[in-house]
Amino acid sequence: MAAQATVVKAQSAVLCGPTSAYVASAGQAALGALEREEHLAAQSLASYRNSLMGAQVPGDPPFKAFTSGSIHAWNLDPVLMNHGTLSNDMLWAMTFPYPSGSEAAKERAAIEASLRAMINSPLNVDAIGMIPKSAKAVLAQFHGHPPIALPGFVVRKDAHWPKG
Repeated sequence: MAAQATVVKAQSAVLCGPTSAYVASAGQAALGALEREEHLAAQSLASYRNSLMGAQVPGDPPFKAFTSGSIHAWNLDPVLMNHGTLSNDMLWAMTFPYPSGSEAAKERAAIEASLRAMINSPLNVDAIGMIPKSAKAVLAQFHGHPPIALPGFVVRKDAHWPKG
């Protein structure tokens, strides 16, 4: 018996780029994700330093909330220090294709600079707690002054207070 010839007909899908409304929405979501991560990192460091100072600041969660896992702060994860690993959301937001020189690209660059400053701060290293130090030792290395300006916080009476 003779073999049947099989004819395959294929068509390429027509590829369309995303709509401008979708790109704008996704771009805002990326900036929103970075802003939330920036706030969380700043809040954890403010809480850590305030706990060292013995300061009671309204609206400031106790640092124990971060160490117990009630509040997960990505910047306090030892994996970050050991491997430099960031969450998928952060990587997505940091690589979102904003047009060069756009306001969104400038805003992202400012947030990234803030995140780098917090991550590289000795205060963040101390907050992670990989090298145990007493509160007195941590405060002494900063000569009793806040070591870093935290976005969304002001320093009053040597403690970090949420703005507003």
